[in-house]
Amino acid sequence: MDTNTFIKQSINQHVHEAGKNIHDTSAAYIDYLLKSVLEPISNAINKQQIITWMANNFGLNISDSLQVEMKNKEMDIINTFLQRGNFTSEEEEKVGNLLLQDPKDIIFDYLIKQIIKSTVRTIKVNTFLPWDIRTSIGNDQLLSNLLNLPPADIRQVTLPVNVSIDREYVLDMTEEFTCGLLLYSDVAHISFRTRGIRMFGADFYSSYMAGNNRFTHNTRKTYSVKVANRVYNFNTIEFMQGFATGALWSGTNHRDYWSDLIDYSNDPAGVKVEF
Repeated sequence: MDTNTFIKQSINQHVHEAGKNIHDTSAAYIDYLLKSVLEPISNAINKQQIITWMANNFGLNISDSLQVEMKNKEMDIINTFLQRGNFTSEEEEKVGNLLLQDPKDIIFDYLIKQIIKSTVRTIKVNTFLPWDIRTSIGNDQLLSNLLNLPPADIRQVTLPVNVSIDREYVLDMTEEFTCGLLLYSDVAHISFRTRGIRMFGADFYSSYMAGNNRFTHNTRKTYSVKVANRVYNFNTIEFMQGFATGALWSGTNHRDYWSDLIDYSNDPAGVKVEF
């Protein structure tokens, strides 16, 4: 199994076991992070290089535990081929490749499991977005150090988003700015050219905002706005800035698409405001 397929299956397995869902852009973000940090061992020519890397980055306890798992997997591979008796030089090469690839896959799987566990512990939503993954990594000391991502407030975290306007741009956006932009795209039927909005190579379709999501079920809200007879709840004004930016890019008036912007920050009953 190639690395891309393995990572995808591992992510889906651990998310399923946690009883959660993961957005395509989040899976792509995890893939991007892992391939970046594990680049030093991607071209390892022997198992010892991988073990040394683990000891330097994971510490002895985790490294020793993963080595036991690697040893068991190694014996399974060898026994499977030995039971077949004689095998060709091509099959010998296949065994050698498996014995070198499996330790890498075990490391991938371990890190994916830790990322999902940290996200479940930190973020109380059903479907994880990339900003959830980034924030959760910052709250886990091992992951934070390994991926060089310090603790951060999810309301302020920005990640690169590809947007096609007159050409494709890569802009750093917060979660709420991006989702405000997506909501405008959905309600105004604007796709921002053919490629739309993408993150880490995965499409972020505006249909996400049309379904049930964190903005339609957010009870710890600071603001709310009515768009197309539906109320969206959010925590920073970035959401409206993203919505208004979408209108600016497409040459329309954002106020034609929303009503009843309510601020709850100083009054639990809410105060109607302008934007």
